[in-house]
Amino acid sequence: MKIIVAIIAVATVSIAGTYVIVSGQKTVDREERTDSAGQKHQEQLASLRAKLNAAEARKPELIVQQVVVPGAATGSAREVLDYLKQIDLSNEDRRSNNTDAHRIQVRQVIRQFEELTSMGTHALPAIENFLNQNVDLEYRENTSEIISGNWSEGRIYPDPIFPPSLRIGLLNTVRHIGKRDVDAITAAEHALLGVLKKTRRAIEVAYIAQSLENLSPEVHKETYLLATRDLLSLPILDEGREVSFLDRQNRGMLFNILRQHKDTRFVDQAKTQLVRTGKQRQRDGKEIEVTYIDRSVLGYLTGVLGSKSMPILRDVYDHPDLDDRNRSSIRQIAANYMGVSADANIIVNKRMTESFQLLAATGDKARDERSQGLRNVQYYLGRLGEGRNVPAETLQARKQYLSTLRVQTQDKEVLVWMDRVDQRLIDMSDPEKAKKLDGRFDPRRAPRKR
Repeated sequence: MKIIVAIIAVATVSIAGTYVIVSGQKTVDREERTDSAGQKHQEQLASLRAKLNAAEARKPELIVQQVVVPGAATGSAREVLDYLKQIDLSNEDRRSNNTDAHRIQVRQVIRQFEELTSMGTHALPAIENFLNQNVDLEYRENTSEIISGNWSEGRIYPDPIFPPSLRIGLLNTVRHIGKRDVDAITAAEHALLGVLKKTRRAIEVAYIAQSLENLSPEVHKETYLLATRDLLSLPILDEGREVSFLDRQNRGMLFNILRQHKDTRFVDQAKTQLVRTGKQRQRDGKEIEVTYIDRSVLGYLTGVLGSKSMPILRDVYDHPDLDDRNRSSIRQIAANYMGVSADANIIVNKRMTESFQLLAATGDKARDERSQGLRNVQYYLGRLGEGRNVPAETLQARKQYLSTLRVQTQDKEVLVWMDRVDQRLIDMSDPEKAKKLDGRFDPRRAPRKR
């Protein structure tokens, strides 16, 4: 086309030039001039036609080719799922496999899930059918361009850019379909509930619980809480790193669901799971059996019961096989309820009695023992003076508990600290003064004068 335009432009310029030349020849007879110009024009037109015909003969034929992108959507949900099933991203090494080929695979995985989402409700039957097959592929990305988060530590991301597995990616796709089309919510929930009834994976129960809440808050709460309690009722397994995080019991994740919704219906069973025994590998490679507090159970009980958990914790505090490290986790919780709970007071009192004895120690280690005793006392007195917007009855209960500690020691340094705690509690009970107080409190430091 450019050739044709150029030829026409040349022809126009040539004709115009010829006209100027011919009109300028005043000495030539007008009739002869006209005949000569017409002849030349005819010759030029004939030449131009010949060139146009030659250009037309040389014009290349336009060939349209279909470009196929690897992994491109094939047009049906089933074919997209077939493609996703064949991708192997399970054994990627983050240290060496950040290659172009790997990044292409990661992008294609993301693209396929977006394609399924764009299909809307038309994709749901194929997705449900696949999820019912109870098969999965683990995905591992090792690119620095995408940070999907460490799901293996029990974190749940409601809308992962790159899912940890094919099934999680499909569950997220179902959630998106429901979010984008109000008419698709019922069908999306049906698909999620179908998986919830069959799965024995904690990570899927936790993800579906969040998805259902995202689609219809509170509507399906009892259903996923029941599924959560059912999984927690299963025998506790001794799982090592050889078990994929997708298939681990992830009990902490499940207890967090119950804790979030203040579900106390598992308390009686949780009490029996609080103290556990297991194998622990020593530095020399030997394995020994240890007794310990299950922190996920501890977090659940204290989270749903608050101060009412203290009778349970008092019962296990003196367990003969627990070491001081495990008892310390119970003492830290008891410190939250000093004065409020009689059981908490008993637990803290045992530690304070030990500490007061260290203050009066004699001998070669007296200095070290006194330092340890002071650290213990400082911790609990400091906790008595912590908090914001503390109820008046709680402040009064703390003052009464402080008075029971005061009579147990004659140590002048500690008595000064106790005086500061007492004044702190008085200031906390004054609304105007309380506004100016820091949330944390250290009895070793005299209050600043304002």
